[in-house]
Amino acid sequence: MGHLAYGAALGLTLAVLESRSNPWWAASTEARANRARLRREQLAATAPGLWTMVAVIIITTLTLVVTAP
Repeated sequence: MGHLAYGAALGLTLAVLESRSNPWWAASTEARANRARLRREQLAATAPGLWTMVAVIIITTLTLVVTAP
């Protein structure tokens, strides 16, 4: 139990110290900012297709479960 507490405290300390000097949400260069923007746009473009696929899988699964003898 002590090792878990020590690991959690160490990870939290590292996260706090790192966020003060190098925050993960701020791009360090213009190229990285553009890359992050393009990645967000690509993910937004694929979301409707993924949600449709998930809906079809759920409906198919429910249909098979309900109609199973």
